[in-house]
Amino acid sequence: SSSSSSSSSSSSSSPSSLKNNNKQKKNEKKNDSGNDSGSSGSGDFHLYLKAYSDYVNQNNEVVLSSNFMTENGLPLGKWLEHIRLIPNQKLLSPSQIKALSDLGMIWDSILANFHYRVRLIREYNRQEKNLNACNDM
Repeated sequence: SSSSSSSSSSSSSSPSSLKNNNKQKKNEKKNDSGNDSGSSGSGDFHLYLKAYSDYVNQNNEVVLSSNFMTENGLPLGKWLEHIRLIPNQKLLSPSQIKALSDLGMIWDSILANFHYRVRLIREYNRQEKNLNACNDM
């Protein structure tokens, strides 16, 4: 009788511990992928907002490569790319959206990509003094 109660007790705690482990794994995945960066933790948002503001002020540009990392190793490009997604904009507060918009944030990912590509073409033209990307043509 005591062995059956201990086995039922251990079996009932086992699913509970599995649920806790699954929750922990989901949170780790969120944190690893950056999904939580701009939406729930206002400290994280302000860190990224400050980095974006610094980038815009230093470079006079509002779009950047999705691979862009700050000097401190903050994946700013990935974060901006991530928050451009419609479902994630719903996770941002109106004041967070306004703060990004005030910096010139381009919310549409296709338009942001277009602006980035135009900037690359302009930089190439400044360096090469022409737009001939391939001399063999």
